[in-house]
Amino acid sequence: MTGRKFVCRKGGNCNFDKKDRCACRACRFRICMEAGMNELAIQRIPSSNLSFSIARRRIQKNKNDKNEEEEHNSQKINATSCLITNHESEVLSLIRETLCLEEKLERLRFSYFNPKDKDLRITQAVEEPSIFSNIGKYKPVVKWPPPSLNCSERKKFEGAKFWVYTDLYIGM
Repeated sequence: MTGRKFVCRKGGNCNFDKKDRCACRACRFRICMEAGMNELAIQRIPSSNLSFSIARRRIQKNKNDKNEEEEHNSQKINATSCLITNHESEVLSLIRETLCLEEKLERLRFSYFNPKDKDLRITQAVEEPSIFSNIGKYKPVVKWPPPSLNCSERKKFEGAKFWVYTDLYIGM
């Protein structure tokens, strides 16, 4: 209200009673100030045209907020699908790596690789580089499986693999 000026159309001689108290703003304002009202405490009530204008702005703002929220949600969905895609690609990558390791394991099991020949202790087996990195140096067994041997002949067969020991060694 500060800075606004009201002008009375009747020269400042308006009568105020209960039903006509809003007839002249200038006289009403003057009487209120004479009664000791603080001008800074006035709260302005907007006119109906201004109310409609404010309501229109609020409605437009709500529409804009909803549109922004929808855009934000769609971005969240895109980010979520991107995260899901990233998670799926990580899983697929792990599956590929696992399949590659399984293939290498099969190649080792059916090759001339035999950890029994190494005579390693567990600490040495754990500390040495992975056997999978050097898989190319082990040739596959040509005649597989080797012919069955009876018990006395098995003792002579030095190239026999102890599968539990081999798998344990490869697992390290």
